[in-house]
Amino acid sequence: MPFFLPNLILFLLTIASTIFVGGPVYALAIMTILFAHEMGHYLASRRYGVPSSLPYFIPLPLPPFGTLGAVIKTRGFIPHRKALFDIGAWGPLSGLFLAIPAIVIGLLLSDVVAIAQIPPESISLGDSPLFSLLQRIVIGNLPDQTDIILHPLAYAGWVGLFITALNLLPAGQLDGGHIIY
Repeated sequence: MPFFLPNLILFLLTIASTIFVGGPVYALAIMTILFAHEMGHYLASRRYGVPSSLPYFIPLPLPPFGTLGAVIKTRGFIPHRKALFDIGAWGPLSGLFLAIPAIVIGLLLSDVVAIAQIPPESISLGDSPLFSLLQRIVIGNLPDQTDIILHPLAYAGWVGLFITALNLLPAGQLDGGHIIY
């Protein structure tokens, strides 16, 4: 059995769960953002000679995300704090590098509608400062009594920002914990 078979199975299951939750455009976008995030860690690990696993994606076929993200396992000694910092930081930076264009393009494809037209099953997202800034740049200020129905690409970018923000919490084995240490 190839050593990467569990990674591949989890990757395919996560593709399926994200398609189930948000459709193919959302799935492609969020999987690309998550893959970039994890490959940032992986490539930084390789740069410093730290053995690491390939990404393990975590499927969750339930709304609102269809996934719990992905992780890589560090299998060796981290030689110094700069390596730990870089390994921790390259993931979020790589994901952010793709999340921002996804948001911008997705906002251009999104619809501004009257609040009364928003389906009752819709969920309201919090506005992160970065997402709000990008929204104001791309769409401008919204007229009163209107809101945006996000295109799946913009939603994937928002999820990418959300996952990055969670990962940057300065705690334990999260990316933020590695960066702060």
